Amino acid sequence: MRSVPNVPESPSVRRVISYSQIQGLPFARVEAEGYGQFRADLDAIELIYLAQVPATMKVYLAPDALADQSERPCAVGSLITHPHFTWRTIQIQQPVGLVEYPCAAGRVWTVAENQPPREEWVFMRQEMDGRLSFALSNAPANTALAQLAAWHNQAYLNEQAIRLLRCRSEKN
Repeated sequence: MRSVPNVPESPSVRRVISYSQIQGLPFARVEAEGYGQFRADLDAIELIYLAQVPATMKVYLAPDALADQSERPCAVGSLITHPHFTWRTIQIQQPVGLVEYPCAAGRVWTVAENQPPREEWVFMRQEMDGRLSFALSNAPANTALAQLAAWHNQAYLNEQAIRLLRCRSEKN
C-alpha cells in the first residue's frame, strides 16, 4: 500500500479520500499538514494520518489535565527537553543510503474546537540541517518509533518529488 501525500486541509477532504477509496486506490495513511478538524475528519473515517504541525501546536501531557484544568497546554516545540520524551537515533534508508536521525515520540492529548479530546502521538525529528520537525498521528498506541520515523521520512520524500515535478512543469 502507498500513502496519499499532502492532502490539503479543506472541507472536501472526506469526499476526496472517499472517492479515492471507491476508485480502488490503495493507501495505508494520509500525510499532510493538518490541524484539529482535519485530523478529526480523518479519525472519523478511520484513516491513519501523520500530520505535520508547527512547533507552536498546543498539546496536553495527561488526559486528566483537560478535565480538571490542572495543567496548561504546552507547545510541541517545548517538549524537546521534556523528560517524558527520550531521543533515539533511528536509521532511515534514503536514496543516498542509510541516514541517521535523532527522533522522539510520545502520547499526548489534543483538543480541537467542538471536538472531544483525542490521544495522539507527537513525533519529533531533528533534520540534517539541525531544524526540528513535528507531527501528530493517530497511529495505534503500540506503534514503534522506527515506524513513525519511516512514515515521516516517506512524507519528506513525497514532498521532494512533488517539488521536483512542479519545477519541471514550470520549465515546460
